[in-house]
Amino acid sequence: MVADSLLFLIILLGSNFVNNGLSLVTEIGGAFLLGAFSALAAPNQRSKAPQPSSLIEKS
Repeated sequence: MVADSLLFLIILLGSNFVNNGLSLVTEIGGAFLLGAFSALAAPNQRSKAPQPSSLIEKS
């Protein structure tokens, strides 16, 4: 989760050098919000995955 938000931050900061018109504060805020939303969504996605214990046949 932290690595994902850090990657987004690096990408957004790198795009600042292309002079795309976004301010540095906007990019950092966007990366923070994107990282926060992905961190909040990740536990919900993991809980929907089948658990290994349910796949093992009990004999």
